[in-house]
Amino acid sequence: MIKQSDIYSLIGPGLLRTLIDDFHARLSLDPRVEPYFPDDTKRLKAHTFDLLSGAFGGPDEYAGRDLTAVHAEVRHRVTGTPITLTVGYLVGNHLVSAVMEAGASMEICNLVTLLWITMLPVVVPRVEVQAPPAS
Repeated sequence: MIKQSDIYSLIGPGLLRTLIDDFHARLSLDPRVEPYFPDDTKRLKAHTFDLLSGAFGGPDEYAGRDLTAVHAEVRHRVTGTPITLTVGYLVGNHLVSAVMEAGASMEICNLVTLLWITMLPVVVPRVEVQAPPAS
């Protein structure tokens, strides 16, 4: 069974950079999420690499600002609205789609999906994700 912390050793830094490039390309082409991102994505891609590297069991070198604070300040360029849960889900879908497109196993795709779901309260202001009730 693969764990989230095994992903980096399975895909390596080269494929992770390719996934991040594809992920950001998808974001820039989606008019529902693109207005929430800066035009210059070079620095954002570097932060994304550092974050995912650490989350996937690789070097944890993220040195950016607190993610909750950063995302609380993000606004749609035209409407000024903050990040919504719908936007959060769309961004997560683009991330998982980039992982799938790279040929990752379903097990890795599921782990990436779970990671994104647990990150939603950090990226979307005022969202609480609760575990489903025990059966």
